[in-house]
Amino acid sequence: CRNKDKNKMARLVIFLCLSFVFAFSNPKNIYERNCVTCHNRIPVSIDKYFYRYLLEYSSEKDVKEAMFEFLKNLFGIEFKEVEAKLWDKGAKAFDMYENGVVSGRLYMDLCARRDKKGGAWMDNWLNAHIDVKDKEVLPVAFIVCNFPKQTKKTPSLLRHYDIETLFHEMGHALHHLLSKNKVPTVSGVNGVMWDVVEFPSQFLENFAYKKEVLKMFSYHYKTKEPLSDEDIARLQRARNFQSAMGMLRQLEFGIFDMRIHSTQTDEAGAEKILGEVRDEVAVIRPPEYNKFKNSFSHIFSGGYAAGYYSYKWAEVLSADAFFMFEGKDGELDYTLGRSEERRVGKECL
Repeated sequence: CRNKDKNKMARLVIFLCLSFVFAFSNPKNIYERNCVTCHNRIPVSIDKYFYRYLLEYSSEKDVKEAMFEFLKNLFGIEFKEVEAKLWDKGAKAFDMYENGVVSGRLYMDLCARRDKKGGAWMDNWLNAHIDVKDKEVLPVAFIVCNFPKQTKKTPSLLRHYDIETLFHEMGHALHHLLSKNKVPTVSGVNGVMWDVVEFPSQFLENFAYKKEVLKMFSYHYKTKEPLSDEDIARLQRARNFQSAMGMLRQLEFGIFDMRIHSTQTDEAGAEKILGEVRDEVAVIRPPEYNKFKNSFSHIFSGGYAAGYYSYKWAEVLSADAFFMFEGKDGELDYTLGRSEERRVGKECL
């Protein structure tokens, strides 16, 4: 009996190891594994060779510097790295300048390391306000991600999902840093109507697929060869792969969230509600043992209770704003951001 148990255990270990290897070697699985509920992410389906090929054209350093340059072109704001005592050598500090004057600070801690909390997020450290001594306090924000670490042979190389994530969190940071409200409780990301809390982030991530922006950072990390127009077009087409499925997924989450917060229920009742929602919107039903709701932390401990719908609603608003920055032929039009910088920066973001 003991030998049989050992054989069963050995087979189980082999199965789990093979499953683990498959999950981390299949690019599509990697995208889906990181397609967390906090953002309206759509898994990008591209073959594994093209996926690995793209990695070599997206170093974390180049992407970050290009993003700052893009924001300078779009809104006339600058980010300059400054020396500061920080919690880790991989963290960086940047002062934000408007019209040549420092108007905020941004901290970035972008790469993974042992014992670091997983995921990606933006948060505020200080809100722009006037203190009790009538002194102006500048806003401070930080962005935390878990991008691949650099090695002795290669720099930190980003998947396009990582690039989207960086632009998304930067949108949140700009929302906070560009605030001119001097009342701390409603300054920056505070006191914002939930319908638009995801508007700035989803607005900015749209630019991560624009050809003009991609060409700013898509250079091979060794040869400095630019990514071809054909490859950029292929990446743009892949963005919409299974986008309808992604929309239904978000609708399932949002409707489930609203319904369980509209009635008093227990775990069995919540499972029943989730099943009814899936009957309405799901194309593919998860297996019965799937307990997604038990890990839906955004609506139980993340502040999105009865508010998860805001991701889809903000996506509509952000799309409207994004297309205002496109010219007749689809090219980027920077004139709106610069000519109406005050209105766009202060009111929209």
